[in-house]
This record gives sequence, C-alpha cells and structure tokens, in this order.
Amino acid sequence: MIGMWVRAIMRTMIKAALAASAVVLTVVPCASAAVPMSADENEGGVSLSVKGSGLHVDKAGGFVEGQANGSKFRLYTVYKGSRHTLTRWKLATFASGGLTKMSYANWNLDRNFRAGTWLCVESNIKSGKPCAKIHR
Repeated sequence: MIGMWVRAIMRTMIKAALAASAVVLTVVPCASAAVPMSADENEGGVSLSVKGSGLHVDKAGGFVEGQANGSKFRLYTVYKGSRHTLTRWKLATFASGGLTKMSYANWNLDRNFRAGTWLCVESNIKSGKPCAKIHR
C-alpha cells in the first residue's frame, strides 16, 4: 500500500522535475477533480494527491521534497468560505528514490463530501496549501 503512494509521489516529482528543466513551470494552487476522481496538486513546495470517485474520497496524501525531522501534515476542508480541520497533525514518513528524498503522510478517508468542497493539505515546514475541488 505504501509502495503505491511512493510510486505516485515519485511520478509526480519526476513530472515536476521535467517541467522545471524545460523552464516552463505552471503552478495551479486549486483544481477540480472529476469522476473518477484523481487529483495531484502542488503549491509552495507542498503537494496533494486525492483518489476517489464522485463526491467520495477514498485516500488523500500530502508530501514535500526533502526530509526534515518533525515534518507534519494535516488535511482541512473549505466549504462556502468556511474552513474546517479534517485531521490532526500527522508525523511524516520519510522515503527516498535515488537522489530524491521526501516526507509524506497518507490518510484513508473513505468518506463523502458535499459538492463544491475544497480538500486541502498543509505542512508545518512549507508554506504552500494546495487544494482539490470535490464535485460530481
């Protein structure tokens, strides 16, 4: 299970490295996810990965490049301008692949959200807070 997330994280990081090497970097802080839902967002060094279907979210995870002791992540939602903390701070797990080192945390949410809800992740070591919009 963790291997699946590490592979997904590595694919996202490789895509980011290729985009940066081509001197074309497009950062989209918030994006919509459709059915079947799968979203990968990156903002300010923090990345979010969401998997699910329709308004149902099965899994979500956050990661940053680098390994810093005390790295933590948490999920929160924003609906109609109101922010609600979804999870407590979770201590990051470290992973590496070749020369790339990262910190990540994953959650098995297995829950439904209202249409138009933004699912976001934040880290205690980086300032970015990427979000994905949940809709049918």
